[in-house]
Amino acid sequence: MNIIQLIEKKGNNFSLTEEELKFLFQEYQEKRMSDYQMSSLLMAIKINGLNEEELFIYTKILLDSGKTITFNDLERRVDKHSTGGVGDKVSLLLAPILAANKINIGKLSGRGLGFTGGTIDKLESIPGFNVDLTLEEFVSNSQEHGISLIGATSEFAPLDKSIYALRDVTGTVGSLELIAASIMSKKLVTNSKYIFIDLKCGSAAFFKTKEEALKAAKLFKKIGLYFGRKIFVMISTMEQPLGNFIGNKLEVWETIDILRNETKNDAFLLTKEIASYIIAEINKVSFEEANMLVDKVIEDQSAFNKFIEWIKIQGGEIEVFLKQKRINTKYIYPIKTSSEGYVSFQEVDKLGYAVVDLGGGRKQLHDKINYNVGIQVLKKTNDYVKKFDEIMLVYSDKELSTKFLNHLKSLIKIEQNKVPFEMVIETIVW
Repeated sequence: MNIIQLIEKKGNNFSLTEEELKFLFQEYQEKRMSDYQMSSLLMAIKINGLNEEELFIYTKILLDSGKTITFNDLERRVDKHSTGGVGDKVSLLLAPILAANKINIGKLSGRGLGFTGGTIDKLESIPGFNVDLTLEEFVSNSQEHGISLIGATSEFAPLDKSIYALRDVTGTVGSLELIAASIMSKKLVTNSKYIFIDLKCGSAAFFKTKEEALKAAKLFKKIGLYFGRKIFVMISTMEQPLGNFIGNKLEVWETIDILRNETKNDAFLLTKEIASYIIAEINKVSFEEANMLVDKVIEDQSAFNKFIEWIKIQGGEIEVFLKQKRINTKYIYPIKTSSEGYVSFQEVDKLGYAVVDLGGGRKQLHDKINYNVGIQVLKKTNDYVKKFDEIMLVYSDKELSTKFLNHLKSLIKIEQNKVPFEMVIETIVW
């Protein structure tokens, strides 16, 4: 087979066979195919797409390029992926709620990327928390304690990592088929029977419209079914921050408050709905019964206790964390309204970028994160405010310019009437 002929074949919108796809990607993985040739193939795929058979073959090629993990409790095991967002602490809440209901989760997680916060960065705001577990520790912790989390490493789907680096610099990130295969190849690594995809949609999400998100959701579902998994996709809004805090340590504190039954905000309500669908499916009970099971583990604090257990088994000094000041920055800046009306958010991703500018995320790969900084969101979409009401508090260890604060203020618009808003846009169940 000839690399150039096969690239031309795909460029002319002909399908590639399993043998041809395996040949191309093996040649690239073994460095007999150049980056510019692979870039050309990826662009041909972006333009012409992949049919279902090609999509399944490509996903399996990515999966088979690295290690997989075998658990022995597949009937009560779920994995979860989020496409990211601002203030998204669903993983921190969902894992202990499920584990307290005897549903096990072993998750590969990532660090913050751009304006989206990473689950690992949030957990590492707890002194000692360790994501660099061996595979044996990861499996053992998840099976014995119901929760375990490690960072995604080059051991899992390494070919995808190489290809993603090329996609990032060649304008081919936006291919739905390449996105779906990339995500699902890493979800298939843990051989969990049930996979939940937390798909965000809106101004602070990769998928800006419901139509784009639905197309992606259907691809996730098709891939999962092909590989014998049960897939649940929820499309939820990213037209406002999730919860009331943006920033690593602040979001862990918010998680603790929710698990201790001290607050019930939109982050809890969304997580409760997700958990209820999962519990209903695995326990074979009604959605209403599952709802009550979620409430029970919050009210009796068994979900909170499971969270504490999880942190401890991964080396986290949770007692030290709980004794720390919740707000521990040099400066606190209030953002106030200039008029009266109903709150709506503009360009929510810029709130995420603002936290990065405060030091709460990375601009360069090896930047050190300030875990303490962030933003508290006091008012949410369609909350009514009067002139000079505080709508946000900014926690910073450096002095902030009037220009920066005015920029943050501009991200919240005060409307004369409530705006259309729904937290859950679409639910595609199992």
